Amino acid sequence: MSSLTNPINSPPLKNLYKKGMKVGISVCDHTRAQPRNEIIKCIMELLGNIDKENLLIFIATGSH
Repeated sequence: MSSLTNPINSPPLKNLYKKGMKVGISVCDHTRAQPRNEIIKCIMELLGNIDKENLLIFIATGSH
């Protein structure tokens, strides 16, 4: 969470988001150990209420 609230050389994520913007979140597929649920939950909490039609979740797949 701290990397989202205190990023290096960038404003915090919540300062970049404005209500009504489209948001895309990219996560790895099931073949990679990644806390997908926690990542999405943290981002959603930071940004507040995002309209469902403005949210896209990308699942990164590939040959691992």
